[in-house]
Amino acid sequence: MLKNRGERYGAEFNGNISGKGYTEQYAFLQKTPAFIALASQTNVLDAEPLGIAQSEKDPIVGRALGPSVSNEQMMFWMQELSEILILDHIFSQQDRPGNIDYVWDWYYVDGHGHLKSSRSDSKTSRVGMSSIEVPDKIKENTQRYLIQKTHLDDNDAGGRRYTNFTQKFGLLTKVRHLNAVTYRQLIHLAKDFASKGAFYKYVQDTFYISEANVNLISQNAIQAAQILQSTCKAGTMKFDLNPEEYLVKQKVEQVQVDCDNP
Repeated sequence: MLKNRGERYGAEFNGNISGKGYTEQYAFLQKTPAFIALASQTNVLDAEPLGIAQSEKDPIVGRALGPSVSNEQMMFWMQELSEILILDHIFSQQDRPGNIDYVWDWYYVDGHGHLKSSRSDSKTSRVGMSSIEVPDKIKENTQRYLIQKTHLDDNDAGGRRYTNFTQKFGLLTKVRHLNAVTYRQLIHLAKDFASKGAFYKYVQDTFYISEANVNLISQNAIQAAQILQSTCKAGTMKFDLNPEEYLVKQKVEQVQVDCDNP
């Protein structure tokens, strides 16, 4: 999280936030294609074009998206944003919009059906992605995808009692799509924190965080799990985000999850 800096996303992921205060930034984050799709109760392959179409109503977001956005890119964006929202809820992050970066990765499926990737050093924005050269080693591979992978930058306004805008805006309550593994890990984390188990003690003893802030992080993690667990129990959560699997199989497989013991 501290050393993952890439190039700064534009409005396609950070939202149309130029010159806006925190409250406006978080309002505009909810108008990005990834968030709109995450909040949609439709199946993921219908949610993705819906997110793009609705976000393009903002001309600045529309220009940043460029001429097209693939289903594969949207699947990555949805999973990455869902994970960012969980992290920021846990750590009381105050200023995430504008602090989200990207790198370019080529993904390809080799002759044996295995998914592989190759990092591009290009720093071009999304609108110029057609200029990024295909690596020689995968030029003959027809099943290849150029994907913006998301990195976090500037995480200083978190881990203490900052204004938790993810919590304030109830962003996790709006999420309707998750990766089943992400959900399982969060539930296990919350159970450990609730019992002051091994991971709670690791956080307490390792990172020189005050007891008050360890308890804040713990309480936020438990609350985040409870929010998503409630959506799961209501039957309105779809565990259908798995971008790597989608690249290989080109189909979405929704996972059935035990909400209490995933």
